[in-house]
Amino acid sequence: MGTGLPSSARAAAFYVDVQGGTSQFWGSETLFGSSSTASTSYGAAVNAGIFRAFGFRGPLDLHLGLQYRFESVSQGTASFSTHMPYLVARAQFLMFYVSAGVAPYFFRDSSIQGGGIRPAIGSIGLLGEFGALWAVTPKFSLGAAFTTQFPLTSGTLSPAPMIDLTAVMRFYFGFSGGGEAAAANSEYNGWRYIGK
Repeated sequence: MGTGLPSSARAAAFYVDVQGGTSQFWGSETLFGSSSTASTSYGAAVNAGIFRAFGFRGPLDLHLGLQYRFESVSQGTASFSTHMPYLVARAQFLMFYVSAGVAPYFFRDSSIQGGGIRPAIGSIGLLGEFGALWAVTPKFSLGAAFTTQFPLTSGTLSPAPMIDLTAVMRFYFGFSGGGEAAAANSEYNGWRYIGK
């Protein structure tokens, strides 16, 4: 039995997410040192990831992937940034998705510590994300996402938290046809094609 959805709309099991936007840190003293006060300055967020979508022939998909997230803020003449490689699990319902992730290690860069990317020893990062997508084609979607990150450093959340608001570009590729690949881009077939 068919799903009522054109096969062209159910065409990919892998995708790449590219995001860019603005970020803020709060309470970053433990991670960056006592010279870093709680900052609410705006900075840059740049994120990229590759995901595998496991479709269930319905509006709900499970996605697993790897995502690199770069966050940077400035405070006067000082600058601070983090570089976090996340393992991410994502659930998507039609055009909306939520993500949770963990970075088993990450890196930091601070101009007040002489600059240079250094590992944050004994630290992990936790991630929560909510996003919405608009399907432009079966292979490309645009959207927006709100993310919170909680770096756990020496048993202390620092920054506590980091947040970012980004624009999302998603590019689908990979398998064709049904099976596991069937619901990989559900934001397209879900709200553009159901009932057609």
